[in-house]
Amino acid sequence: MVWNFFTSSTVQFSISGCRPMGKRTDNWFSAWSACSKSCAGGTYSRQRAIKTVASFGGKLCTVNSQDSICNTLECPVVACTMNSWGSWNSCSKTCGRGIKKRTRTVKTATDDTQCPHLNEVVTCNGQVCAVDCVTTAWTAWSDCSNTCGGGVQSRARTVTTPTVASGKACGAVNEQRMCKQQTCPVDCIASMWGSYGACSKTCGAAVQTRFRSISRTSLYGGVLCPTELSESTSCTVPECPVDCVMGQWSVFTKCSKDCGGGQRSRARTIVRAASNGGAQCGTIANIEACNDTPCPVDCVMQDWSLTVWGKCDASCNGGQRVRTRVMLAPAFYGGKACGAAAQIEQCNNHACPSDCEMHAWSIWSSCSASCKMGWQTRSRAIKADAANGGKDRKSVV
Repeated sequence: MVWNFFTSSTVQFSISGCRPMGKRTDNWFSAWSACSKSCAGGTYSRQRAIKTVASFGGKLCTVNSQDSICNTLECPVVACTMNSWGSWNSCSKTCGRGIKKRTRTVKTATDDTQCPHLNEVVTCNGQVCAVDCVTTAWTAWSDCSNTCGGGVQSRARTVTTPTVASGKACGAVNEQRMCKQQTCPVDCIASMWGSYGACSKTCGAAVQTRFRSISRTSLYGGVLCPTELSESTSCTVPECPVDCVMGQWSVFTKCSKDCGGGQRSRARTIVRAASNGGAQCGTIANIEACNDTPCPVDCVMQDWSLTVWGKCDASCNGGQRVRTRVMLAPAFYGGKACGAAAQIEQCNNHACPSDCEMHAWSIWSSCSASCKMGWQTRSRAIKADAANGGKDRKSVV
């Protein structure tokens, strides 16, 4: 507690004699004043007035004011501050009502739950979209009205979605074309099958064959001649030894690891199993090592937000300031290289103040009188006015 002492310019004298008079003060202090701070420790005070000042050796006045400490609790910390909103992104649709978004990030936060929302979404481009006409696929062409010598075929389609606004218009929904313009067809004539020949092998899958010939070829779209002019059937002979037949190896699977050593595999199938003493099948799976090179490790740099800018190297007319950061972990095995360790930016781009400049004084004029008291004068012109807060001509000697 601090004690303050006050004096008064008013003195009381005794009319009847010179006896000492004691002090007289108000017994009650005024109400306490408001605290000088709302937190982190402030002060408030109260006063009382002197009614009678001590005189002729009387007892002096005591304390006329009191101070006390108040609001000693720590000031609250702002829980969350936000960066400015970013720009709106493009609308998700060019028509028919889409949405666009913008975001912002947390600048500082002591409690994430106190931060406001980070995203905003609004509607955009609400105008009606143009819709092109949509039709079904064309039906198959109908049968020709004649089998030869010229006829007509037709086909159709239906509209499933009509045109809206400036959309593409529907085309024709019916079409016709000429058909069967060729001369009427002549069918092919094949001979009867001949007798089967001898068996082709002494063991295994043997066949015997018979043949036929073409007596007349087809013309003008007539029934085509058969492509099979020979026909085979199996023979009854002993089974031959059959070797196993394996399929081609498949492509290796993706390595189980991108680096640091993994495995990959491939497989093949048995196309034909061995029988009758033929060669046996080999393995159907193969595994090998892969990607045994060490994994890349990216460089880790200190975040720029944890650094501070240095002092600007000029107070005006544009200067530069620098901030640097340290490498926390180097890159290994082809990892991402380290970024810049220093950044430079412009600062103090405002113009420097310039003082008023004066030309040299002219020579003194002739004296205004040839005797007694006279005057001589001289002058000078302004070379450059003061700018940006520089000294004006009144301040220039």
